[in-house]
Amino acid sequence: MDKLSEEFIEFQLLHDENIPKQIWDQATVKVDAENDKFYHRMDIIWHYLSSLKAPDHTACFSRLSRIAMLALLIPHSNAQEERIFSMVRKNKTAFRPNLDPRGTLSSILTIKLANDVPAHQFEPTKELLKTAKSATWNYNKEHSNK
Repeated sequence: MDKLSEEFIEFQLLHDENIPKQIWDQATVKVDAENDKFYHRMDIIWHYLSSLKAPDHTACFSRLSRIAMLALLIPHSNAQEERIFSMVRKNKTAFRPNLDPRGTLSSILTIKLANDVPAHQFEPTKELLKTAKSATWNYNKEHSNK
């Protein structure tokens, strides 16, 4: 903890000039050109800071940069998970209660997540339809005798 505290104090003493202009340029992303709004990509800044070396060739911010990179990995929201739960609720309804999460339901969700086109606008190719019909026919043939 003491070494981490020392690194944090060193970090606080840094000035913007300690980071080269090319790094700032690379990390700057314009959001609104009219109002001159932008943000800095912290992953680029911290990548640079993690590569800084002290005179004895040791990393200046080894501990602090690891913590920063871990913090940058934390999702900002759980919106994606909520979308998936919503898809499950829309597909596994009272009229379709027996969809197996490891089978049909998983296949439906995989197809929906893999395509950018909404399901009602999806046009399968003739080859895909042929393959699907063949798979259905083979499945029915294998399970009709049981």
